[in-house]
Amino acid sequence: MLLRVSQKTLRMKKNKKTRNWQTLSSKTVHKNPWYCVKHEKFSLPSGKKGNYYVIDTGNSSFVVPVRKDKIIFVKQYRYPLKQRTLELPNGVIGKGNTPPQTAKNELREETGYQSGSIKKIGKFSSISGITSEICFVYLAKDLEFVGQKLEDSEKEAKMKVVEIGIKEAYKMINDGKIIDGQTIASLSFARKILLNSSPRNN
Repeated sequence: MLLRVSQKTLRMKKNKKTRNWQTLSSKTVHKNPWYCVKHEKFSLPSGKKGNYYVIDTGNSSFVVPVRKDKIIFVKQYRYPLKQRTLELPNGVIGKGNTPPQTAKNELREETGYQSGSIKKIGKFSSISGITSEICFVYLAKDLEFVGQKLEDSEKEAKMKVVEIGIKEAYKMINDGKIIDGQTIASLSFARKILLNSSPRNN
């Protein structure tokens, strides 16, 4: 009898864990060239129903470019923050593109460098409470400068290439001088690789 109760309890726990939120409907309520907002109705495992607004930006690629013991960043004006921020090269993965190809394209476009060695080192969810975006992170080495190909919006933002020593870059995170969350998350994947392999950094 005790064994039966135990097995029943385990089955109930298992069923409870595997019951997920279910999407009942999905409708686009706002759309622009950069993202769309979806109003989705859902049901909870308890049976209760609710509403959720999801921002669909598409997935993106981030690049950690390393040249002569320095990380290459871009600095540009970000209107929502009303200030210029240091960020890693990045961009949305367009239709028909792959994450690694997007990483290569954004590296060339924003910094002017091509990479002879690009490697995926991680991925993360940017803001899981409001968007389904997944960011793929790549480490780029063996860089060759071939010239920037900035878009008009990037020119307006006065995008500028900034090279910072590896140790100094991580110190700037701790000091609050690099505040872009996606850049910080991307650099966390590269931290062990870069700090262990570059003892000569400033």
